Amino acid sequence: MAYTPIWHSLNETGTHSAPVYSEHERFEIRGHFAFPPQHLLDIGCAQGSVSAALKRDYPELSVWGIELNTEAADIAQQRLDVVSRLPLTEQTPNELTELANIDTVLLLDVLEHMYQPWQTLQFLSHHLAKHAQVIVILPCVMHINLLHDLSHGDWQYQQWGSLDVTHLRFFTPYEMRKMFYETGFKVESVSHQVLQTEANQSFSADSVYPQWLEFEHMKLKVRDFEHWYDLHAVGLIFRIRIADDNELSADEYALRHSPHRPTLAFGG
Repeated sequence: MAYTPIWHSLNETGTHSAPVYSEHERFEIRGHFAFPPQHLLDIGCAQGSVSAALKRDYPELSVWGIELNTEAADIAQQRLDVVSRLPLTEQTPNELTELANIDTVLLLDVLEHMYQPWQTLQFLSHHLAKHAQVIVILPCVMHINLLHDLSHGDWQYQQWGSLDVTHLRFFTPYEMRKMFYETGFKVESVSHQVLQTEANQSFSADSVYPQWLEFEHMKLKVRDFEHWYDLHAVGLIFRIRIADDNELSADEYALRHSPHRPTLAFGG
């Protein structure tokens, strides 16, 4: 079979020419709800499969979906109550008024596709009700497999996954948290999406740390079990909510107001 570069799948706007949307219903997010959703905003709802499943579980639930892909939005429109085809920040005044009634927002593998994810989060923190819960899933580029490939000089974009060729922003667990706090939110729960392999099953919370992970071109010191989780997570699931400074711990306050910690990268 002839080789076709991955970028051939992109159109002039930098999105997939023929996107394939999963019908996965993302049952894992249910454990992060602080309360049953009643009025939900699903940003980047695709064909509406996740919110449609939630509507089956919560019969009184009303869902407002936002989807920029016209074909996907047309399908979502048949499943959800309302579907908008414009970015959140370009909604009409009447639609923005509805944000005050939203109690749950879904941002599932969406922020990494935005030029300005910080702006979207800040917009939400300025318009949502204080009690609203926001569920976020983000891919993690701190995953040990990506670091291993990078040590070989490889950063290969893919059709989907952590290096989806349409991703514009990349985050580690620390940078995810810092983004949330800087834009007016507080992390209330987090879980790591870890793929179990033979290589990582020997590590556990009871293991003695620090431990070493060794690869052909790389040796990594794992400080503790939390560090191990960060290195093995393909993605993280968060529940965040709006929080004022006086609701933050000292460490959270520093995340919001202090500069990034020192790095070796150029340009800092």
